[in-house]
Amino acid sequence: MGINLKIARIKKGIKQIDLAKEIHVSPATLIKWEKGIEFDNIRLGQMKAIAAALSSTVEELFLSEN
Repeated sequence: MGINLKIARIKKGIKQIDLAKEIHVSPATLIKWEKGIEFDNIRLGQMKAIAAALSSTVEELFLSEN
């Protein structure tokens, strides 16, 4: 899951720190999510905000195995 998030962010040309600020989490938290660590603490609202920022969907970023 985390790799989908990282790839989408890179393709969009957004830095980790900028995305973290936009969704109101620390850069360290975003890094953990991109590494697939501590996904149990991510809320649906945060998933939706990330998907919107990356012009993607929650399903593509968090539910796909690609």
